[in-house]
Amino acid sequence: MTDRNAFVRPSTEDDVEYLSKHMRTEDVEEVRAGGLLPHSALRFGLEHSRPCLTGTDPTTGEPGLMAGTVPSKYIQGFGVVWLLGTPAIEKHHITFLRHSRPLLTQLFADYDALYNYTYERNTVHHNWLRWLGFVFLRRVELTPNNFFYEFVKVRNF
Repeated sequence: MTDRNAFVRPSTEDDVEYLSKHMRTEDVEEVRAGGLLPHSALRFGLEHSRPCLTGTDPTTGEPGLMAGTVPSKYIQGFGVVWLLGTPAIEKHHITFLRHSRPLLTQLFADYDALYNYTYERNTVHHNWLRWLGFVFLRRVELTPNNFFYEFVKVRNF
């Protein structure tokens, strides 16, 4: 498998529909633990992220992930970064990793720092975030009996 067919593009409503039906089990659990449904989480991301991007599966061309950065309403210059994907991100993990740093550069475009919370059971997210240089700050209970790790990364200037 090569990644010459993999690419990142602006997200669309069709991506929301596809990904909400094909999301990784761990991502569905994370979204639900945060009090949302997959479709509503993706829809919010599409409507509020600057930018909102879709990465496609290199073999099928179908959406493999959506990611974005929502401007923080609390800290100027900070963005709330997120990514939700299909099993394609694990199936094509080398391609996913190869495209992750350029994707991160796009997600940082208008921000000095990126942060968010990741569900404590979503180890694929934890490993990917650490690989990209994010730092985990603390474990917090965001919804009853659901624990998340707060993470952050400051842009390299």
